[in-house]
Order: sequence, then C-alpha cells, then structure tokens
Amino acid sequence: MSATLRKLGRYELTRRLAKGGMGEIYLARARGAGGFEKRVIIKTILPHLAEEEEFVTKFLDEGRIVVQLTHGNIVPVFDMGEQDGEYFIAMEYVEGLDLREVLKRLDAHGEQLPVEHALHIAAEICKGLGYAHRKTDEQGRPLSIVHRDVSPSNVLISREGEIKIIDFGIARAAGRLSQTANGRIQGKCCYMSPEQTRGQELDHRSDIFACGVVLYEMLTGRRPFEGRTDLESLELVRRCEFDPPGVLRPEVPGEVDGIIERALAVDPAERYQNIEDLYVDLQHAIYAVGQAVTSQGLAQALKAIFAEEPAAPVRKARNLDEALELELDRLGSEASDASLRTGTPAAHLQPAQTKGDSPTSESGTAQPGGLAELSEQEVAEIAHAPTASRLLTPESEPVASPETATRQPIATPTPTTLPEPHVLAGADPDDAMPQPAPRRRVGVWVGLSLAALAALLVAAFVLPSMRDANLTLESDPPGATIRLDGEELAGRRTPQTLTLEPGDYRVELLLDGHQPRNLRVKLAAGQHVMLNERDLQLEPDAAPPRTFRVETTPQAARVSANGEDLGEAPVTLTLGEGEVAALSAAYEGCSTAYYTLSYGHQREIVSLNLSCLQDRALAELSGRTPGKTENVADDRSRPTLVNAALRKGVSVRLVPSPPDAELSLNGRVLGSGARRVQLPRGRSAIVEARAPGYKALRLDLNPATLEGDELPINLEESPRGCLNFRAIYPAHNEIAIDGKWLSGRHMTLRNHPLSPGPHTVTVRNPEADREERFNVTIEPGEDCAHLVVWDEER
Repeated sequence: MSATLRKLGRYELTRRLAKGGMGEIYLARARGAGGFEKRVIIKTILPHLAEEEEFVTKFLDEGRIVVQLTHGNIVPVFDMGEQDGEYFIAMEYVEGLDLREVLKRLDAHGEQLPVEHALHIAAEICKGLGYAHRKTDEQGRPLSIVHRDVSPSNVLISREGEIKIIDFGIARAAGRLSQTANGRIQGKCCYMSPEQTRGQELDHRSDIFACGVVLYEMLTGRRPFEGRTDLESLELVRRCEFDPPGVLRPEVPGEVDGIIERALAVDPAERYQNIEDLYVDLQHAIYAVGQAVTSQGLAQALKAIFAEEPAAPVRKARNLDEALELELDRLGSEASDASLRTGTPAAHLQPAQTKGDSPTSESGTAQPGGLAELSEQEVAEIAHAPTASRLLTPESEPVASPETATRQPIATPTPTTLPEPHVLAGADPDDAMPQPAPRRRVGVWVGLSLAALAALLVAAFVLPSMRDANLTLESDPPGATIRLDGEELAGRRTPQTLTLEPGDYRVELLLDGHQPRNLRVKLAAGQHVMLNERDLQLEPDAAPPRTFRVETTPQAARVSANGEDLGEAPVTLTLGEGEVAALSAAYEGCSTAYYTLSYGHQREIVSLNLSCLQDRALAELSGRTPGKTENVADDRSRPTLVNAALRKGVSVRLVPSPPDAELSLNGRVLGSGARRVQLPRGRSAIVEARAPGYKALRLDLNPATLEGDELPINLEESPRGCLNFRAIYPAHNEIAIDGKWLSGRHMTLRNHPLSPGPHTVTVRNPEADREERFNVTIEPGEDCAHLVVWDEER
C-alpha cells in the first residue's frame, strides 16, 4: 500500500505527479464504507493564485458548470473543495498518456502518427468539444462553454485507446489573469486562435482553430505557428501563414489539407461554424484513407509507446550555488510532503538500539510509526537520497545495493548530544553500524563532511570544465545581442566565444534595425563550433513602401500596372520592398510603351515615351489635333517642322529595360545596356532587344517619328512561374538557384518567382557538411512548383 503524504478534504494524497504554472497534481485515493477505494487525480491551486480573488471567483463559477459535463470524451470533474485556503478539484484517474507525451515518444523513435490515427483522435476531440459547446442549463439556455486551452497536453489517451479531454473551464479562470508578475502572457501561444491573441471575446470557433492546430501537429510532428519566442509565436498566429501538411508529409491527402486550411482560417467567419461539421469532414477523410480506426486498434498500435518508461529530465548545475540548490531540492523532494506538511521528521529516523534495548516485541516486529506505512521502494528512495556528486554526474550515478543501503547510517547531530548513528524504523538492529567512541565519531563526521564538500567542488567546477564546449558567434554586422535558450546574456555581443556544457541550445541574435536571427546548435564535449559572418548574416528590417509618379509623353496616355488600369497619366503607384510592377502606356496613334518598375528604382518619377506616327509628331509639333490634316498643306511652316523632326532622329540613345538587355541595330549586335547610335536619314532602322525572362522586342524606327534624343526600349516579361521550397532537416540552409546564391539562410521559399523551364536548386548546410543539387521544372502561371528536400531523416 502506498503511503499517504497528507489529506485534503476526504482525499488521501499518495504521490505528487507534477507541478505546473497553476498548481500541483497528485495521485490520490478516496475511501468509503466496506473497504471501498477509488483512485482519483487531485489538482491544487498555487497559493499566489488563491490570493487572487478574481481568479478564485471565476475558478469556482466555471467549476460549477464543468462538473455538469458527462461525456465519454471528457474526463469528468466530480468534486471541488477548499481546505485551509487551499482550493482543489478532483477528477477521474485515466491510466495512459497525454497526446504530447505520445508525440514526443514517437519523434524520439523517428516515427510519425499514422494519418488515419491522427484523424481518428481529432474526430474524438471534436465529439467531446461538440458536447460541451451544445450544453444548456435547466431552462434550455446555452452555457456557451469554451475550452480555451485545447492542446496535446490536455488530451489523454487511455491504455484502452479512449480519447479524453481535460481541464475544461480551468483555462478560462486562468485567462482572466492576462499577465503574471513578470508580464508573460498566460497560455500556450502556439495553440491560441488569432482572436485569442488579441484579447477579444471568444466563442466555440476558437476551439475549432485549436483543434486544427493539434491535428496539424499530429500529422507533421510540427506546430504550424511555433516561433522563437512567445511574442513571435503570437505574431505567427495572427498572420496565420503555414505550409499545408501535404507539403511536409506527401502521404497526407489533399482533402485533409483542405480541412486544415478551413479550420485554421484567420477570420472566424471563414472557419467551420460548428465543430460537428469538422467532425463530419474528418470522418469522410478517414473513409477516403481507407483505414477504419477503433479504440482497440489505436491502443494496440500504441502498445509499445505505453510500455516505455519516461526519461526523467536532468537539470544541470552551472555553479556552486545552483549545485547546492539542486541538492537541497533533490534531497527534499521525497521528504518534503511528509515533513513539511505533516510535521514529522523527513526521513522518519530513530536512534539505533542495541539488542537489549530494541523497542520491538519478542517476535521482532517493529512498533508502528516511522516508515511503517511506506512501500519498500519508497523506503529505499529515502534511504538513498542522492548526493551532490551524483547530482552533477547523472550519467555515471552508482546504484546502491540493498545491502549497502541498510549498512550506511545517516547521522543527524543534535544541539545537546553527540551525533548518534541512525537506522530506518523497522530495520534489523543487527544491521546497524557499531557505535565508535564519541571523539572518533566526531572526527569521522568532520572528515566525511570535508570530503563531501571537496567532492562537491570538484564535481561542480573541475569535472564540468573538462567536458565544456565552445561556441564562437561572429555576425555581420557585429554587435548583436545574444540570447541563449530565451535568456539574454548580459554584456555579451558578437563577436563572442561562449563556454557551455554539452547539449542542444537555441541561440538568438538581436540587433537594432535588423531582423532577429535564430538557430539551434548541438555541442559535444570538447567541441568548438564556429559560426562566422558568412553564417550569421543579419538581414535589415523591411523597408517602408515607396510611391512613384508615372508620366508619359505624349501626356494623358492610359497607364496600367500588372494588367490593372490606373487611369490617364500622370498617375501614382505604391510598391513594397521586393515588389515589381509591369507598366504599360497606350495612346491612340502611338505604339504601346512598356516598363518594368521595381521597388529599388532610383527615382520616384518614371517617364514613359511612346513612339508615335509621323503625322502625330507633326501635328503635335504644329499644335494641331491628330488626324485633322486638311490644312497642313497650306501651312508654310510644315517644311521647317518636318526638317526639325528629321534632325531629331539622326542621333538617338537607346535605353533598354531591363538594363542588361542585349541590343542590335539592323542585325548588328551592339551589346548590353544603353547605346547611342546614328540612325540613317530618310529610311527606317530595325532595332532588336533580348533578355532572359523577357519577350524579344523588334522595333521598326523612322527618325522622323522620334521625339527627343533618347528612346526607351521596354521589354515585356515572359509569363512567370513560381516555386515553393521547403527543407526538412537540416532546416535552415543556403540556397542557390541556377548558380546564384540567395542572401541569408532559408527554411522555406513561398511563391518565389522564376521563369518557365528547367532550373537547378542547390541546397547547402556547412554545419551538416551537406550540399545537394535538385532539378525542378517551372510551368507558367500561378500554380507554383513544389520542392521538398531532405525529409528522409525524419
């Protein structure tokens, strides 16, 4: 029988399972008449939250509603109470694992949840949420219950394959305290809906969004909106941009991609309007996959996962203070509940007695008290409380045998007497260590204490230094602030060399005016990893939009951009960084002028010169309306005007766009870029221009039709295609397209414009010593080609 740590109401707490941000979770039992006993889960509320009157009020109000939920997919809360100012709830004990732990164990084995199992789990979640959303009071009025914290850690999978949701209403109480003392936002940011991140009123559609996030994670092993910090995760949720699951996992059907896209819509009005519709679509998707799923089948598939023992997390000390703090935590973790909460000695130790003085009966049975109610395993755990040397070197921690455990005393000196050797209550007195002379015991005690302190110092400082690793960070530009696992290193800026313990680290570089750079680094003992300026290029922040004024000659030409009519010139056009506009200008009697305007254009004024026919040029020079030429023959100034037009056409500068277009005149190649040429008098000249990604242009020029001594030659872009790229592992890589390296590192490329035809994509990761080339063919149009690389290691 397991020991009772303490009583809370009518429940006996037997073991603490976890401690979180809201409170502690215990395994407990409830007793009744006739030997009745039932295992339950008790959740207590932390003292600082119990002091918040608003929190307690909301907690109790929500609790009165939640206890009414009785559904097969919801873990029932059947009791709430308070004792000595400590609030608690009691709920059903489910033997199994939460979904978060299941996904974690699958990932550790390099496996993924089968698609049909993920769809089945999501459908079962929908059933439980749907029941809660529809719940009404006794008068038939809807209770408007919203979970607000649907996440893998709040979804339980029993050993029988049943899916159950926990923590209904608790999240709402916690949500009323929007910020903690240190200002951090409450909640799991990655699973919040966009309206939840903005603090707006929530309805059941927020749960639908969270359910879509959980399904996405089950299908891909990744959260769609996980940023480097909580604030970045919130921003990703608000933007709601993600790759469809089918891009990361090709076996996911397109129908499931559509379900995810609808469930994760930014606007609640564009999502499923009730969770039953989502459930129906999930069932259809399961049938489409062709794999029926039952609770028994799910339990059988996860049998090996349930059988695993969870790995205990190990916290490492970085200095002596932390080492002592950890040691006290470890020594007190087993005894804290028994000593601090019941007031009894932590280890239940009694002075060793000689045979004649043993307080046992003649049969040798120990009297009640001490550890009499503890299990053998718990007795052994308390007897072998870990030392500092074990704490700091967990990988080589020795395991004491039962023999050595009972023969090693734990000395507890008192102010009035010399230290006495102690044994565990109920232990055989013959196994106690013989008592040495008092003076010698004091000397031995002091010597052992000094030896333990020396071992602690060696373990805390000498041994870790032998296993340290070095990480050198050199950014371009330098001077970036360094964050390690979310904590800023005060006074540390790039370039910088850090001495760290072996392990995985999340490194973030921050510099004003530049976008943050985030990366993960794995360090081995004795390893020195160097990331130089080429590896850590910090991209400038996005530049503000620019507004351009488009003018034409002749004036009032009709201007369009990317096929959209902007009106008669002059017009204005605004472009963001990286945006491009294909301009065209048309005027009756003139050939259409084209120009490709980019964000980086040097001037804010763009001039488009149209090539018009001779009669138009003469008419405009004489101030007449085009087409009205009946009186031109009587105009004495006509020869002068014609001669002026011809003189303007003798020498002209050809200005191509794009600037590197190749020009030729009458079949003779002039070269790339702007060129000044002499056009023959009295006859036309053939000018040709070509550039990759643009349509070839041929102009038949007559010097008499030219205006001014500069002629823009604007090529029209060929139909464009695009590429969606994703690298799985390693994720952040250098990318080159057709031999031209893109700036920085990339995990994805979205709608990256490319000309139609074959292209070569080179992906390189210096840290992984990996470089590979991939061929992709781009088709014209808006349907981008997809290229997913390096996913075989997942």
